[in-house]
Amino acid sequence: MTTWTRIFDDGFTHTIGAVERAHGPEGPRDLYRFRLGPEHAGPDGPAARGLLMTLMDTALWAVVLTQTHGTLAPPAGQGAATMSLNTDFLGPARVGETVFARGHV
Repeated sequence: MTTWTRIFDDGFTHTIGAVERAHGPEGPRDLYRFRLGPEHAGPDGPAARGLLMTLMDTALWAVVLTQTHGTLAPPAGQGAATMSLNTDFLGPARVGETVFARGHV
């Protein structure tokens, strides 16, 4: 059975909403989810594309941390900045849906 726990419980994720990480019988996995609420809608109805890119960036940061350091906490005094993130959307993500992200390094 898969359970989900909130990651990065900080001011930023309190602003956008909870990003959750999957945990299975074998432990944590690099699978993340985010539930889209009415506050995430863009002016045309579907979720704002900038928000979806932010979720991808957040999930990628979590993957990098867990696969290189074995934890979601970066080493003291270290951080990272995304230099470039390009996205081609296959279709809209609608309010009420759950979006998933998976990655590997």
